[in-house]
Amino acid sequence: MSSAVRRDLDAFAEDPAASSPALQGQISASLTSLSRTIDDYSETAKKELIPAKQEKAYERIKTFRADLLDFRQTFE
Repeated sequence: MSSAVRRDLDAFAEDPAASSPALQGQISASLTSLSRTIDDYSETAKKELIPAKQEKAYERIKTFRADLLDFRQTFE
């Protein structure tokens, strides 16, 4: 999913004023979906019984949240 978001953000970044409302809507929907997916993954990670797997999941969540923040800053 993140590669599709990056591609859309790259198209948006080329000329934000001229980007279509459809592209902006697509980016917004993708960011919302990514946020929900990260939240779901976080809830699943909390239930992980194996500490090593749980720690790895938490590290991934940190990376995902940082990427999401970067995507949102690019979009704004």
